[in-house]
Amino acid sequence: MQQHFPPDLNPHILGIVMREVVRRAMLVIFAQRFTHTIEAKLDYNGNPGDLRSSADIDAQAMYAKILRETFPQIGIVAEEHDLSIPCTHPTHDLYFTVDPLDGTKAYARRESQGIATMISLVCNEVVIASCIGNPLTGEVFYTRPQSKYVHLLQNNLPVTLPLRGFPVVVLTERYAVIRDRPEKYSLFVQTLLRDPEHEGLFKNYNIESGSIGIMFSRLWTNVFGATILKPGWQTPWDLSPLIVISRRMGFVFMHICPEEKTFELFDPTAKKEKYFEPCETMVIHHTNLSDLSAFTVTDTRT
Repeated sequence: MQQHFPPDLNPHILGIVMREVVRRAMLVIFAQRFTHTIEAKLDYNGNPGDLRSSADIDAQAMYAKILRETFPQIGIVAEEHDLSIPCTHPTHDLYFTVDPLDGTKAYARRESQGIATMISLVCNEVVIASCIGNPLTGEVFYTRPQSKYVHLLQNNLPVTLPLRGFPVVVLTERYAVIRDRPEKYSLFVQTLLRDPEHEGLFKNYNIESGSIGIMFSRLWTNVFGATILKPGWQTPWDLSPLIVISRRMGFVFMHICPEEKTFELFDPTAKKEKYFEPCETMVIHHTNLSDLSAFTVTDTRT
């Protein structure tokens, strides 16, 4: 970790500021829960159908103001209006990713779940810190620069709960979580989602929409045993906050090769621009890799 962090920045101060801006964003989002306005915007494919709320705009403005005032040399990549502020640090490429309101469609429907606000810090293409807040529960998942720990904060209490390893439970006794109907996935993944009596890998599955950050938090807290993502557009503000927390908790990312019925371990990398991920991706804890003994698993990590 040391080689990815500039010596002129204090990791503790960075962590404190990241937690504080998430706390303030949660207040903005909660305050506008029933009073926000909505406008249409283009989705990642350039088609109509996505939404932006006044809470998205106000929360992002707050993020940008505080981050620029506190760390003027660190760049920002944020969702709304494609905000991109370059890094001016002399020796390191540093930038924050900001998703001011993850799950805007759920927010527009006044749902009581599936809403988050997320920030991460990237240094030389390595995600080194992340903070994800749930405005509806007061939960905050947090890991600071130069730390190996992930903490769960609840309603701003002074005591945090360190997230540790959970008892190992085989995948055939666990639920997977997906973001769309099974038929939207490959036939191989559809087979994996069956119950073990029908050659499946999991006990059952849940479908969850809304914030991808909240979905991953249910993986980190041991509610689900795996998540499987479809091919599609990935963005810095969606993926980067999930990478570092998942890694520090021992989760691994795997590309699924449906034709060969194999898995490839890989390291997701931080990117400043959105990009298309052509493969289905499964995320499980490393202790469950032995559950894939019936399949070929290759390691492409460096």
